[in-house]
Amino acid sequence: MFRFCARALNMDDQAKYESSEWSEWSEYRIYTKPDKQLATVECWWDEENPGVICWNPVEGAWGYMTELYSAWSGNRVSYSSEFRGMMQIDYSDAIARVGEGKYYVKVWALSSDIDTCANGDKATSEIYDATSEDFAAPVAQWGWAGDGYNAPNAWNTSWTQAGIRVYDLHAEKLNSDSGAWEWFGDTRVEGREYDSFMTRARILESGTYRFCVRAWYKLEDGSHKVSAWSDWVEKTYTKPEQKLGNVTGAWDKDRPGVYCWNLVDNATGYWAELHKVELDNERPNGISAKSMYTSPGKFKEADFSKEISSNGAGQYYVIVRALSNDIDACANGDGVKSEIYNTRTTSDAVKEAVQEALEQAKQSGDAAAAVEALKEKASISEIAVSMQTDAAVLEGMKELEGLYKQQKGITVESPVVTEAAGVDASKVNIAGAALNAADDSAISLHIDVAKEGNRVDVPANHYAGSVQLDISLMNGATAIHELKMPVTVTMPIPNGLAAGKLVIVHYDQNGKGENVGFKTNGDGTVTFTVTHFSTFLFAEKKNESGNGNGRPVNPDNSQNGGGTQSGGNTENGANTPSTVSAQNAPLSPKTGQQHAAAFPIAFCGAAALFFAGRQAAKRMRR
Repeated sequence: MFRFCARALNMDDQAKYESSEWSEWSEYRIYTKPDKQLATVECWWDEENPGVICWNPVEGAWGYMTELYSAWSGNRVSYSSEFRGMMQIDYSDAIARVGEGKYYVKVWALSSDIDTCANGDKATSEIYDATSEDFAAPVAQWGWAGDGYNAPNAWNTSWTQAGIRVYDLHAEKLNSDSGAWEWFGDTRVEGREYDSFMTRARILESGTYRFCVRAWYKLEDGSHKVSAWSDWVEKTYTKPEQKLGNVTGAWDKDRPGVYCWNLVDNATGYWAELHKVELDNERPNGISAKSMYTSPGKFKEADFSKEISSNGAGQYYVIVRALSNDIDACANGDGVKSEIYNTRTTSDAVKEAVQEALEQAKQSGDAAAAVEALKEKASISEIAVSMQTDAAVLEGMKELEGLYKQQKGITVESPVVTEAAGVDASKVNIAGAALNAADDSAISLHIDVAKEGNRVDVPANHYAGSVQLDISLMNGATAIHELKMPVTVTMPIPNGLAAGKLVIVHYDQNGKGENVGFKTNGDGTVTFTVTHFSTFLFAEKKNESGNGNGRPVNPDNSQNGGGTQSGGNTENGANTPSTVSAQNAPLSPKTGQQHAAAFPIAFCGAAALFFAGRQAAKRMRR
C-alpha cells in the first residue's frame, strides 16, 4: 500500500534548492506485483572509458535507472536515468568530484506499466577502483605569504592543461582538549592560485589550524581530472590584543531586505550573514552570507531582498563584522546582530489591508478610493515585498485590480515583445498594471532590447553573459517609469542565460542600479515585483559555486544531512559583493569522516557542478 505527495524543486547551479510546500497526500494505492517481470540487466564498467557503466538491453524495457554508490560508505553518490536506448551512463564527473575510492552501480530495467509487468530486479556491478591515473591531476602545493606567494594563503601548480581551473581548500582546527582535528571549513576557488578568505574572514580565535588543497579541471570533452589532496600545512594563530571596532547598522526603511552599517576604521572588508529565526536550528550558520573586500568604502550595505524573497515570510536578522587585512596584527571585529526584520508581520498587515480594500471596493463601487485607502495603510515598498513573497497578497491585488479595471474602463492589452528581446511573449504575464493607468485607457507591458542610450557598462569579471532589456509600462503613448502601485511581472529568462546563475539588476533613469529579488518558477520563467520600470540587466554570474566536499547533490539529501548554507568573497578589485551557496557536513580529504558543520561553507569564485551522471555516446563493450 502506497501514498504519494509532491513538491516542486528548482535547483540552481549553486546546488541550492527553492521548493514549494508539499502537496496533500494522494489516496492510498494498493500495488500487487504482477507475475510478469522484466529481465534483470547485465552491467559492466567500460574498460576504455573510465567511469562509464554499460548494460545489455532488456526486451520490453521502457528505460533504465542507475545509481552510483560509494563502496566505502554504502551511501548513494549520484543517480541518473536513461530513456534514449544508449545503454550506458557516464559517471566520470561524479567520481571525479568525490575523488579516488571504490564505487559500484545498481542498474534496473523500467516497465512502462508496472501493473501488468514489473520493473526488473536491480543488478549490481563489480567494484570500480578509481585510484588510477584516469582521474589524476598534478598535486598543488600550499604556501604562506613570505614563502614565495603573494597572498595570505596561496598555492602553486604547474598544471597548464586547457580547461577550467578549480581548487578545493579544506581546513581543520585542533581541539586543544581532545587533541583531535575538527572540521573548520571548506572553500572553492576558480581561476587563481590564492585565497585569503579562510584566514581573513574565518579565523576569529586563537588556535592551531591546518589546510590542504586539491586541483581539478573540467576538460573540453566534459570529463574531469582531480588531483590528490596536498600535504597539510599548519598555522598557529594567536589573537592579538588589537582588534577592529564593531559596526552599527539598521534595516533600510525604504528598501526592504537591505541592511546598512557604518564604516569601521582600518577595515579591509565586511562579512554580513543572513539568518532566519525559524531555520536557526536547521541552519545555525545562516541561510546566506556576503563578504566584501578590496573597496571597503563602497561596501556599507548588503541587499538580502532576493534571499528573503526565496526563503519566504518570517523573522530575519543579520550578523555583520568588520574584517582585518592582517589578523596577526589586528583581529577582526566582533559580529554584531541586527534587530529582527519581521516580514511576516509586514505581510500579514498588508494582507489584511488588501482584504479591507477589496471589501470597500465591492461595497462602495469605488475601487479608486479603496486603492488610496490601501496606500495609507501600507507603503508601496511593503506592498511590493508582500506581492512577491505572499501568494495570498498577490491574488488579492489581482482581484482588486480587476475591480479597478472594470470600474475605470481600463484595458490591459497583451504584452508587446520584440523578436530581438529573445523572450516568448506568450509566457509574459503582469499583475497590477491597471492600477497605474489613467481612466478609460489602455495599458500594456513593452519589452525590447535596451536602446544605445540606456545601456550600461557590464563588469566582464562578474558575468559570463548578459542581456539588457528596456521594460516599460505604456499607458497609451506615455511610458510610466515610477509606479503608483507595484507591478508583478512573470516572463521567460532571456535566451542563453541559466536560471541557476541569474542576476537581475534594475537601472533607474540616472543609471543607478539595484538588485531585483525574483523567484524562478521551474518552467523557464521568473517572477519579480517592481515599483519602477526602465532598463533591466539580466545576467549570468560567472561560475562561483559548488559543493564544498565535491560530493554530488540530489533532492535526497539524507546522505549528507541536507540543508543549504552560504558564504563567499569578492577580491581583486571587484565592486560588488558575492553570494554563493554550499552543502554542509563535508568529507575530510584525509580521513573520509563526516563532520557536523560548525561554520558555513564558503566558495570563492567556484565552478558550477553538474551532479547527475552525464549521458555520453562513448564506445561500449558488447
